Amino acid sequence: MPPLSRGAGQGLFRDGGAHSRGAEGRTPWPQGWQRIFLIAAFAAVALLLYTNAGLDARGGNWLGGSREIDVIGVAVKPTCVAKQAVQSLNRYLGPRRIIIITTTTDACAVFMTFAKNVQCVQEATILPGVSKETVGKYLEARYNVDENKEFYGRLLAGWYLQQFLKLGTAEYLSVKPELSQYYVVWDLDMILLRPLSLFYPQDSPRKAGSAPQKNIVNVGGYRMPSYEAAYNRLTGHNLEYAADGTSFVTHWLVVYKPYMIDFLKSIGGTNFTDSPANGPYLQMNSSSTRWVWRILDSLDDNAIDTGFSEYASYISWVKQNYPESQHIMGKQTWRRDPLGGAKAVTAGTRYREDKLCCPMEWSLSLMRFLNYQYVGFEIGHYGECHYTDRRYDKGYGV
Repeated sequence: MPPLSRGAGQGLFRDGGAHSRGAEGRTPWPQGWQRIFLIAAFAAVALLLYTNAGLDARGGNWLGGSREIDVIGVAVKPTCVAKQAVQSLNRYLGPRRIIIITTTTDACAVFMTFAKNVQCVQEATILPGVSKETVGKYLEARYNVDENKEFYGRLLAGWYLQQFLKLGTAEYLSVKPELSQYYVVWDLDMILLRPLSLFYPQDSPRKAGSAPQKNIVNVGGYRMPSYEAAYNRLTGHNLEYAADGTSFVTHWLVVYKPYMIDFLKSIGGTNFTDSPANGPYLQMNSSSTRWVWRILDSLDDNAIDTGFSEYASYISWVKQNYPESQHIMGKQTWRRDPLGGAKAVTAGTRYREDKLCCPMEWSLSLMRFLNYQYVGFEIGHYGECHYTDRRYDKGYGV
């Protein structure tokens, strides 16, 4: 998936520093000319975007079915964006539980204040032998790159680890009650704006071994050709795209556990290259975490920064093996950032007392008014937000 954020060296990303948000509560609406500007923006773009961009994914006979489903999120540290993401998931999706995978017990303690149904797990307890350090050492040995190389505001080894944690939860996450058979992977810098359906009525015959329900697949992600090489080397097939040419990297997906486990075993069973870096992993069987090292061994040598997507790869594999299990959306219903782009994401630096890039209520209201399903606030991408400053290492805006 496209890069998300940067952070702590002991976990997914690099260290930052501590900060306590000031008074709690909703952020104020702009006054004076800012309000006039917003009203004008509403009038100018509402009709156009309402009909073309944010069609409600609950239309027709679509099914919710989220009450017994868990959500998985991975985050280096608690942030004001993640807090709003959790609250929006509970408001519009209503999952049984939101499981957040993070770096430390201190981070877990804060995340668990976000909602009563938040459960927190430390990343080091999930994938045997897989950590930021082991992933980084492999990348350096295999590709002669710096494991701490920065790209789009994140560190290389941490970005890959984040993906492996999302994939590996299907088999390796030990929680009680057990992780739901279907679960949602949700990027915690995406804020849900309206009810979200996960399943579509089964309108085609199911083959033996296929999932009992047809899940919805979103479209509209950036197309990254660098993701294609790894998928082809791992599966022998081409990466799939939506009918409109966009990718399936849309920052959330529905996972059916048996499919995910089979997917990882299938790529774990493929052959390593003859690189000396693969020596320690050659004798691992396909039921182990061999798939982690096979993925890393299959990256495009010319695009290590963006060599693999967990979203595009899993969805492509299911589409090629169990197409009857998917209902692919006809058009994009979300935005990766709010209208206004960087200016909207960083608006808090101008209008909030603490000068942090926390989502402004008027920005979310605008996106909701325009009927978008969800919107991203990738604050790690903008230096103006100072997300990686050491003073915010234990939390940003919370």
